[in-house]
Amino acid sequence: WSSSCVECYQKWETAENWQREYNDSGISVIGVHVPEFAFHRTPESLSKTLDDWKISIPVVADVEGRTAEVYSAKKFPFFVVLDTDGFIRFTGSGAEGAGLAEEVFRGVLVEHAELQGTKTTLPARAPEQVVNPFDAAKSKNLYLGSEYGRKDFGNPQGLRQGFVMNYTLPITPTAMKAYVSGEWRANADNVELEGVAGQLFVVSDARKISLIAGSRENSTVSVFVDEILSHKFSVKEFKIYDVLELQSYSVHEVRLDIESQGMFLYKLALQ
Repeated sequence: WSSSCVECYQKWETAENWQREYNDSGISVIGVHVPEFAFHRTPESLSKTLDDWKISIPVVADVEGRTAEVYSAKKFPFFVVLDTDGFIRFTGSGAEGAGLAEEVFRGVLVEHAELQGTKTTLPARAPEQVVNPFDAAKSKNLYLGSEYGRKDFGNPQGLRQGFVMNYTLPITPTAMKAYVSGEWRANADNVELEGVAGQLFVVSDARKISLIAGSRENSTVSVFVDEILSHKFSVKEFKIYDVLELQSYSVHEVRLDIESQGMFLYKLALQ
């Protein structure tokens, strides 16, 4: 999991419930944190996330991503079920992966009890959440750093790492691309607002939009949907921010007006 992964944040309660409900059955749930961006590589940042997300299960830091590489974890959240002999019984990702992981480890617990000549009483499973393939198809992350977001960045000037460029919004934007306006510096994993004000723009049919961002100062962000002001929110800490949640999937133009210098944008999560 990663602290910049919106779906990890949304599904974290599942892991907490597993540890609480199956603790007496012999299960151990361990979280392995793999930082996606540089600002999440410090112990202090991880500790802040553990507090903010109210995480109580053990968490280890995989700063270099080696554990993720061993298990070929490409998409987060990623689930691995190991039995008592250390054999991999399951790997999978996303909401569907969570449901399958629980199904597998319940079977492993029963199997282990039978080998020991005992019986185990497992807690009843919560009503299974149906994973809508349409929801999964709509999920997309738009990255904004020069090493991450070249294919997601819509401005024709592109991203040249270390350079400050004056961007403008296009007359006919392409859907599911991230655009900025104003003076922005392209860094390896983010774009940094150098001017006194700037904009972030996307055309999307997502129902929910989140932003991974941070600011040197307390920045005010105004959210416009189809040119109509929806609401405002403040950005200071480097973390996930909920930008917008709509009632249904439909195409909208979403623009964020940023009112102060020193804003860092890392990723837009569209769901």
